[in-house]
Amino acid sequence: MNGAAAKQSTIDGVSVQEGVAIVGHALDYWTGFVADLDGFQTFMEEHDNILRAVKMGLGAETTRRQALELALAAFLPVQNSGLWPAWIPLYEAIYGRFCDIDRTLHARFLSRLGQLYRLHNRLAEATAVHQEAAALIEPLPNNSQITCEISFQLAEDYRQQSQFNQAKAHGLTAWESAQTAQQSNAWQATAANSLGLIHQSLEQLDEAVDWYTKAIDLWRPLPRPVELGRVLSNLGITLQGQGKLDEALLTYHQAQRQLENTPLWLEKLIVQYNIAVVYFYQEAYALGESILREAYATIARQPDIHFTLYAHICHSLGNMILRQKRYTEAESPFREAIAAWQKLGDNLNLAESLGALAKALIGQEQVKGACGLYDQALAAVASLRHIPRGDQLYQELQEARVALDYRHDVLGNQRAF
Repeated sequence: MNGAAAKQSTIDGVSVQEGVAIVGHALDYWTGFVADLDGFQTFMEEHDNILRAVKMGLGAETTRRQALELALAAFLPVQNSGLWPAWIPLYEAIYGRFCDIDRTLHARFLSRLGQLYRLHNRLAEATAVHQEAAALIEPLPNNSQITCEISFQLAEDYRQQSQFNQAKAHGLTAWESAQTAQQSNAWQATAANSLGLIHQSLEQLDEAVDWYTKAIDLWRPLPRPVELGRVLSNLGITLQGQGKLDEALLTYHQAQRQLENTPLWLEKLIVQYNIAVVYFYQEAYALGESILREAYATIARQPDIHFTLYAHICHSLGNMILRQKRYTEAESPFREAIAAWQKLGDNLNLAESLGALAKALIGQEQVKGACGLYDQALAAVASLRHIPRGDQLYQELQEARVALDYRHDVLGNQRAF
């Protein structure tokens, strides 16, 4: 062997074969670590080492599958710890390169890649990847776990794009697949929670409560406080929508207890926000404002972690201030919310924030500016009248706009005289 060849086959005295073996042992170790994980704090401390091991494992053909399986096994703690943005470039680097793996593993990879896109609000890309996965698994039995998983992912993609009929169809497929195959409680609960969210979006609140109750019953026996906390939070929102404010508040406090021993500040912040909204409906505006200001101070430092929540907090803070008739002060959070909804492409919530800002301007006798905002709001929601909330909001905005025209005419006549 010449000097150059010897140099290529060893690195710091370690042969390539030995290096690959070391990486394989590392992947085995971290796979066992993730399987035995009993707390998020431990995972967060070792996160960089796990990510590094996956990257190294993907570099050699003999450890590639092992590395991909570790990446998939680590997905849940990665997602729940809020560290998922660091994994998007890795998943994108894998996409389309290692397709010689079996059909199910390939589909599981596509499932998680699409989920990362959805977390990043890249909904069109998420849907495309999940449709690719659905085509890939078409030859497999309908009652397989991967069918349940991909159907769930598509349900969530379509739900977040307000395509609720398609979302519901995929959600029911996920639920039926999980039931027929007697999948784990976790997959049944995941599908039930998704269906709860879909019915909630359709204003079918009794059905939403039924699905959330199913999900809660399925999560309770499992050591999954994060997921249970999320469903309890969703149930609280629905109870709130039914006007059952005391029950909603009790449910939110149950969610807080599930989450209190986790480091998941974002999940806790969501529940904190929901509690503030209950106080809004109970007309405890000062107390709600105090909670929202604390929430805003937290989320404003890194709004991209959950940009939708950031927008909701801004809107709700503006509403709390508006109800206390501090009209000028309410403008700033409303304008932040409007900019966020525009960036998200969420026309339904955009229309609501535009309408709320119009009220703040009316309180300052800026009628012309308020008219313009109502016109923008009506234009934003006009294409969403097929959704119950969209149609209701359109009618409310239209009534407010007509009333403002009347007020403007009266004021104009008063000034004329």
